[in-house]
Amino acid sequence: MFKKILASLGKGAAVVDLQLQGNEFEMGETAEGELIVTGGEIEQTIKSIQVALFIEIYRKKGTVSRQIASVHVSDSFIIGANEQKVLPFSFELPNNLAVSNKQIAFYFDTQLDIAAGVNKKDVDYIHIYPSQSIANIFSALEALGFYEEENSGRMDTHGQEFALYPTTHFKDDVAEVEIRFAEEEEGIQLWMELDVSHWFGEKEVNREIFLSEETIQHESLLIKTLKKLIQESIESPERYDQKPSYYSASKSSTTANRAFKVTVGGLIAYELMDEIDDLYEEEDEEKYEEEDYESEDSYESDDSSDFSDSDDY
Repeated sequence: MFKKILASLGKGAAVVDLQLQGNEFEMGETAEGELIVTGGEIEQTIKSIQVALFIEIYRKKGTVSRQIASVHVSDSFIIGANEQKVLPFSFELPNNLAVSNKQIAFYFDTQLDIAAGVNKKDVDYIHIYPSQSIANIFSALEALGFYEEENSGRMDTHGQEFALYPTTHFKDDVAEVEIRFAEEEEGIQLWMELDVSHWFGEKEVNREIFLSEETIQHESLLIKTLKKLIQESIESPERYDQKPSYYSASKSSTTANRAFKVTVGGLIAYELMDEIDDLYEEEDEEKYEEEDYESEDSYESDDSSDFSDSDDY
């Protein structure tokens, strides 16, 4: 009787452990493994087992966590005292997930629903890499001398944006390139924003191109295609000043939001947009305040220096 009371409070109750075959996956890949349920000190009824995929977005001002998808693993069954049951686990990851980095993490949350008891859970973090097609595009840009910046992969309300800087071919004409992707059945939709040198400053150029799977898998053709796109942007920047198509998506229209949602990380960003916006706005305000303070401090320092010089004179 005493053991039943303790088990109902979570002491000596059944536990669950998700054991994956690995913890690194590409977008759209299937995560496989086993769920091991171990009975406690008494026989208990397990009502169900659910495994959910979560995303965590870390910012200086806080962390946003949301469920992306879930899978039902088991219906009700009885687990005896100290008994062990092994259940197969398979989870197809969405192909438009964001890429893991210092700001973005993913984890599986396994929930063991125990009848008349305290539910148990198990958390397992995984790392999401870009698909091979997207990896090929990064490799092609690297061949053209572009490398990712330290803060690349930032999430905003349009999805995940990757920032790159030129080191060789285009370093005198391009200050920065920002790209977004959308996985489609026959290839990749690529959005590219370039800051190009123009007259006495920089001009923002927005390009959008569909890269077929054939082009993506042909290294030299992919490099040639991207090089031409960048060269055109440098030579005629005034021709490409329209806003990217994902900006025009109406937030009240499911159909119009297609491009908005299918961008890498787009659906996730759409669900989290208010909280992500709040975090970024707070950080931007703090950054501006620090810059204003430093500017005022520098101004006062210059004034003091001028006064001191005139006093000596």
